[in-house]
Amino acid sequence: KIFTAFGLFIVMVSSVLFLYQDMGAQDEIVATQLLNKLNNAKLTDEEQQTLKESLRKASINKPENGEWIYLYARMLYSDGQYVEGVATFEKILSTLPPEALADRAATLVQIAQGKFYISEQAASVEIYDILEQALAIEPGNSQGLGLAGIVAFELERYDEALVHWKALWFNMSSSPEAGALEQGIQRIVARLEEQGKTVDLSWMKRAEVKVLVTITDELKAQLKDGDAIFVMAKATSGPVMPLAALKVMAKDLPQEVILDDSLGMVPGLALSKFEEVQIIARVAKGGQPMANPGDFQGIVSPVIVKSDDTVTLVINQVVK
Repeated sequence: KIFTAFGLFIVMVSSVLFLYQDMGAQDEIVATQLLNKLNNAKLTDEEQQTLKESLRKASINKPENGEWIYLYARMLYSDGQYVEGVATFEKILSTLPPEALADRAATLVQIAQGKFYISEQAASVEIYDILEQALAIEPGNSQGLGLAGIVAFELERYDEALVHWKALWFNMSSSPEAGALEQGIQRIVARLEEQGKTVDLSWMKRAEVKVLVTITDELKAQLKDGDAIFVMAKATSGPVMPLAALKVMAKDLPQEVILDDSLGMVPGLALSKFEEVQIIARVAKGGQPMANPGDFQGIVSPVIVKSDDTVTLVINQVVK
């Protein structure tokens, strides 16, 4: 009987543990379902609260999964619960290892943002110091650069505000958001000029490379109607990813195209950041932009980025 009672006790404990694990998993399932729905539709108020509570419970049941608590903190912000959100992000920061640089920077920016809203968008040295910590870790963090520029401006640190927004400007392509940023930069310049300072804004001219793409008669005779051409600007040294790229059809050659920041592929790698580039036009016989044996291509290098001249590029090689 003793063994029987002990066996029943083990079964009961196992059942409770299984139920606890199942309930924890259920929170993750509910959260995942609602997050998937949020990608395609707006949640009802009831669903929003269910999602927030499921994320809270999932973050407790699975503390090793940092995504749940991060999403929970973001939900607190979206509901205007900035004090609770900041406390949650500070908890996240305390658990991040020193080598998780990008995560630490992103979390510091979230903490600064929450404190900014708690203060009813009043700038403070404390908030600015947090942002500087984040940017020291990840200088290209766009959200951090944007908020740091705002806070520095409100603290009347106009030179520093300009540094932050200049870096952010290079992270952005031509867009309505970039236009709003340029207006903000002009406000900074006005304040600096009031202080008797001269500001050079020549860097704000967006890069634009005009390319006339042609092909030799010999290779043109081997083209098919469906062949695509990828025209790319790449750094002459440094990053290997294209700074700008577009796709045209081989049947339309010769054709003039324009490469600019709006065609960037990687945030922070704007064409405008570079003085010289190489231009590549590749007939991708296999349909992929990466060079493969049998592709046709032409290369012009170096090309001055902010020149008004049109570059003529002849596709005249077969990739070996």
